[in-house]
Amino acid sequence: MSLTNKQVALASASILFAGHGDDKKFLDDFVLTTAAEMTLWLASSSTARLAVNLMVTAANGTQPVRISNSNGGRMSTAMTVDDANVMITVQPEDDHGDATADMLTWTADDNGSLLTATLSADTHTWTGVPVAEGTVTITVSDPSAPNLAPFTAEIVIGPGATSQLVGSVVVTPPATA
Repeated sequence: MSLTNKQVALASASILFAGHGDDKKFLDDFVLTTAAEMTLWLASSSTARLAVNLMVTAANGTQPVRISNSNGGRMSTAMTVDDANVMITVQPEDDHGDATADMLTWTADDNGSLLTATLSADTHTWTGVPVAEGTVTITVSDPSAPNLAPFTAEIVIGPGATSQLVGSVVVTPPATA
């Protein structure tokens, strides 16, 4: 049988204060208060880091850029407007490297003008499709772990490869006297 966080906290507080004093009302209140505090602690997020993968998929389907970081921080990459997309996957993990189910918050400073974004249902994967040249900063944070530093990615979107040569011909008529 699996115990809930409340049951574990109440049992722990009861054992902790067993045999301490004769004032039953005071002890009952103290045990319940301690159990309530322990329940909050047990239920709090145990996320200790953000493991990150960033991948740029080229227009022809190849994946020329793939970088990983096991502890969030800051990453930078470049892509062109011809590339298919950039995908950032951020997995919140506890201090043992096990995944947690925390919901993440994503912000982009371009408001969709450079990358059209979609977010996965679990909020762990963000995909951006380039629509214009420029630099975008993506920030990911975990509201369940406010002391955890956010992850930031800077994506520079440059022009596509040369696809044609455009020229002009200027004919200058002879000078008249």
